[in-house]
Amino acid sequence: MQVEDIRNMIGRIEQRAMKSIKGKDFGMFAEAVYLDPYGELHPDDSMLWLELMGQARNQGDIGQDFFERLFVIRGGGAVMEPSAKFGYVIKPIIGVNGWPTLEEYNREKEPLNKYLKPLCRLLKELSERICDEK
Repeated sequence: MQVEDIRNMIGRIEQRAMKSIKGKDFGMFAEAVYLDPYGELHPDDSMLWLELMGQARNQGDIGQDFFERLFVIRGGGAVMEPSAKFGYVIKPIIGVNGWPTLEEYNREKEPLNKYLKPLCRLLKELSERICDEK
């Protein structure tokens, strides 16, 4: 998928998500609201995804592309599961309400591989913060 296609898809997903929060007041935080494109279908890990995507977006020069890649993966259907080694791992949802095939998921995930080190670090840090809060 080309960068322009990804940005167009993100725009469509954000428009759909904005409809779900229409009429809700975020006050002074309106500019900093991140939307989880798959949160309605899998709310259990929505806050984890929001934090991960927000942290990805704050990664300097790579931030916007890193965020967009994660947004597409989540929007297509992916969840976070705990992992002893990595803190969390990202698992695709294949089939109904998810990716049509594992091959399509893998194709869309491929560009995310260039961010593997920061992704692993963020997933581990996210897990550590969650453990500290408990």
